Amino acid sequence: MNPAAPISVLETLPYQIELDKEEFRLYHKLIVKFNPSLNLVSQKDVKELEIKHFLDSLAPKYFGLITDNNLKVLDFGTGCGFPGIPLKIAFPSLSMYLLEQSRKKAVFLEMAVKVLNLKETKILKGEAKNFLSIYHNYFDLLLSRATGPLKEVLKIALPLVKEGGKLIFYKGKGVEKELESVKEYLVKNNYPYETHPYLLTLREDGRNLLVIRKG
Repeated sequence: MNPAAPISVLETLPYQIELDKEEFRLYHKLIVKFNPSLNLVSQKDVKELEIKHFLDSLAPKYFGLITDNNLKVLDFGTGCGFPGIPLKIAFPSLSMYLLEQSRKKAVFLEMAVKVLNLKETKILKGEAKNFLSIYHNYFDLLLSRATGPLKEVLKIALPLVKEGGKLIFYKGKGVEKELESVKEYLVKNNYPYETHPYLLTLREDGRNLLVIRKG
């Protein structure tokens, strides 16, 4: 894929159909209802939930990065459920683990999982470091969206992923600069990586999925 020509996911009909699912409508209503008290997303983003959060969360599906329903997946720092819940709706057979250290957001997640009737979905409350021993080399896939600098997140996230698994980081246009801070480490440990550029709207600068494969 040519990095100079990111594709616009909004131009694809399958995504329009995906967001018509009843689970997405219920999820939207929950966020709008509880956002004033829990500050789940910015007020500006409330008006563009479908594009900025639902559609963005589904980007790995567009690129064919998730094809197996029977994966153990960790959403590392999920907030109010992005990208984990949209991907769980799209791939119902995923075993989804939602990691969140904010108590208020964790309570919201528990309610959302119940209302949306999401099976095989577990909420992990607390900091990631508290789960390193329990879930060491456990997950097939780790997702990280808006969780912090790549170098810092990678240090904690890698031990949670099994050999042969992969990590997907949702990044902006500065992904190459962030990669410079970890490139030597990735090459040394033979962890292949690739980027997939895309647009949500024609007005934005562009986004990237950074995929790192562990072994």
